[in-house]
Amino acid sequence: MRTKYFLLLFLLLLGAGCATSQYGSEATAVLEEGEPSIADTTFLYDSRVIALETKDDALIARVNRLIEWKGNLYILDKAGKQVVDAEGNFISSRKLPGYYHSIALDGDFIYLENETYANGRLSENSITAIHGEETTGLLEPLIEIAPFCFIAGHQLSASSPVLFTRKFDNTIYKLENQSASPSCTIDFMNETFPEDAKDKVYDCRDLNKFSTEKGLVYLMTDVTETSEHLLFRTNLFDRLYILSKWDDAVRKYDYIFQSEYGYNLHGYTPVGGEKERICFVAMAGSLMSLKSLVETYPKVKAKTTVKMLELLNRVEEDSNPVLFYYKVK
Repeated sequence: MRTKYFLLLFLLLLGAGCATSQYGSEATAVLEEGEPSIADTTFLYDSRVIALETKDDALIARVNRLIEWKGNLYILDKAGKQVVDAEGNFISSRKLPGYYHSIALDGDFIYLENETYANGRLSENSITAIHGEETTGLLEPLIEIAPFCFIAGHQLSASSPVLFTRKFDNTIYKLENQSASPSCTIDFMNETFPEDAKDKVYDCRDLNKFSTEKGLVYLMTDVTETSEHLLFRTNLFDRLYILSKWDDAVRKYDYIFQSEYGYNLHGYTPVGGEKERICFVAMAGSLMSLKSLVETYPKVKAKTTVKMLELLNRVEEDSNPVLFYYKVK
């Protein structure tokens, strides 16, 4: 497959395919204790490792979002704020009725994530749905106890149907045809953000300190759903949560073990445009640290797989990230 790499600030408009959720509005999946790690082959397949081409006009500071569309890979780098080697013709533009955090497109329907607290008051809805000239507000917002506080990751998915999550809400919503319905609710057990802690207004630093120290979840992001699994991340850093539809249990892992390369993968980025794909991003700095250890300590080199040694030989300080690319079972 011929792959091109673009830095696009507008790629959030692209849609993607996804299996429809099996859950109804009453379904709840319960968090269970899991192991610190899980092998990639347990729930992933069709692995590919993509070392992005490094050029002066295509240096990627951070991979914020990925879209695979018609054989091309589009990479959003918010820090770069540039489009390199773009192809195609401009078609049209549309002025939106306000400010929004993110946008998702599913066929002829546009879904916009509203600012929860703007102009000194709470927004009327969490989502604005647009179809032609018709605009509909979806989901009455919760009381805002942490205005302007956001974490890395996406609350609107680039999937069809579009999935949506929001702060202090343990439900994943499905957005279809200008309507929102509960898809699945997660019982985080001892990680549940307590109701009696919602009686104050937090700034981001206080909220994240409180949540991290006590191991509490207040937001799910990057929801990815397949016929067998539902994946998501939370505000608790790079932990990966996997819901197995075989037993409706949710298990969390600190990292994924990449079997072929013997490498620990942290976090993930959903891949829009192509069904059921996710990607782990290894920045050049992390790989260079491993390369230094391999070159310094013979015992480390002896334990490093041949494939990883080959990859490290290609990595330099100014290299673009390396993508560990998968499909989800």
